[in-house]
Amino acid sequence: MNNNPPSYSLEKKHNQSIMCRRLCDAYNLSMTSLDVDYPKTPQEYIDMIIDRHNKTRHQRFGTWINNEKCRNPCDKAIRAVKHTNKLGNQTRKRDPLRSTSHHAIRLSDEIKAIMLEGPEFANDEQLDAIASFKELVEDKATGSLLRRLGWSDARNVSRDQMKYLIKLLSAIFFRDYQMELDFEWKTCNDDYFGRYTCDVHPKIEMSAFNYMDASPHGNLSARTMSRLSTLLHELVHAYLGIYACRCPSFVKDVESLKGHGLAWQRLASSVEHNAPRFIHLPLILGRFTSIQANWGVPLYWPTQQEVKEWDLERMVT
Repeated sequence: MNNNPPSYSLEKKHNQSIMCRRLCDAYNLSMTSLDVDYPKTPQEYIDMIIDRHNKTRHQRFGTWINNEKCRNPCDKAIRAVKHTNKLGNQTRKRDPLRSTSHHAIRLSDEIKAIMLEGPEFANDEQLDAIASFKELVEDKATGSLLRRLGWSDARNVSRDQMKYLIKLLSAIFFRDYQMELDFEWKTCNDDYFGRYTCDVHPKIEMSAFNYMDASPHGNLSARTMSRLSTLLHELVHAYLGIYACRCPSFVKDVESLKGHGLAWQRLASSVEHNAPRFIHLPLILGRFTSIQANWGVPLYWPTQQEVKEWDLERMVT
């Protein structure tokens, strides 16, 4: 029986490219399908985890046979120094991140801290990006960038313009200005919205025609809101794919649920819940539908605490 929800296909196809994998990162885990149908609601999933936890206590799929400690000091907190921004508020200026050198949970902790500080405590580069994005949102011209992003054929927005959007969103939500990502519109008939891949060079690909269900907001169409949500969804994958250390915990924290494990869920939750504060747009990153779409191939059952950190409860309304 096909357990994947038919309404969501972002991860149903081509999701083998969502996270960059290397042969040396492979671990001997059994890929065991869950013995129940995928949950229909976030609350049903939460109740399912609680029930299974009470019955089995910390049960996991697969056997962790690689107990080798990471050679990188990846579990150390990401360094930052105090800095006064152009608004006169004291914030933190983070040290540049190093490729595949930081624990995935540390990366998600860092983004959570940035989002909790709020836009008034952003650093100067972040403030500039917020201002630039605001100009794009407020541009009501028929041929403006975000208006064209909502046209039926998204190729009306050029590759360089999409890379500009990537730069702005990376600065706003990740305080990252080094993440060099290419972009490509895909016109194939495959039923997917977007993916992050690094076969040759880190790149985000998005369908020029497909888009998720979304609601219009202000002068932005439903298609624009959908494509911005997809872009942010893939940026979370890219952030972890570029900076997360490939230590043994990478499989559990990142690769579980085909790239939608604990670290991705925590990052996506922080970004999604704070998007209205930073860019005044309610974007939906498909956190729960990603769980549904990849329900058949988990690497392990999450604990109650892990699911709590996914913050799915906010969606139960």
